[in-house]
Amino acid sequence: VQVWAGISLRDPAAALREVESSLAAGATGLCVIPFLDGTDPADPRFAPVWDAAASARLPVWLHTGHHFARSHPSGLGSWRTVEALAARHRELLLVAGHAGWPDVRETLLTAARHPGVYLEFSSHRPRHMPRPGS
Repeated sequence: VQVWAGISLRDPAAALREVESSLAAGATGLCVIPFLDGTDPADPRFAPVWDAAASARLPVWLHTGHHFARSHPSGLGSWRTVEALAARHRELLLVAGHAGWPDVRETLLTAARHPGVYLEFSSHRPRHMPRPGS
């Protein structure tokens, strides 16, 4: 059984404590949904969180791309976020949730540049992505 822990980024110190307690409880990965918290995961205040995940070899699933939270900017969790995190934390394993749709090309190019970045296609079918209006 694999358990992935969802962590909030509202408070950097609390997020780090959550990573540590999740590890102690046997978590095998982390889930982060930036638009829920209205935070930018690439903010340097979160560096200890990503360093802890990287040193524990915990993959981080990061919601990327489109979201419906009108109260937060659409760029939270974009391919640019993935690029910034991968460049600063080279040992971090990042899973770009939903492959950054609708910016799949850019997310794919980011994954090609950084060996620790992976794409995940849930909720969007790849065969429909190139179609107008998909």
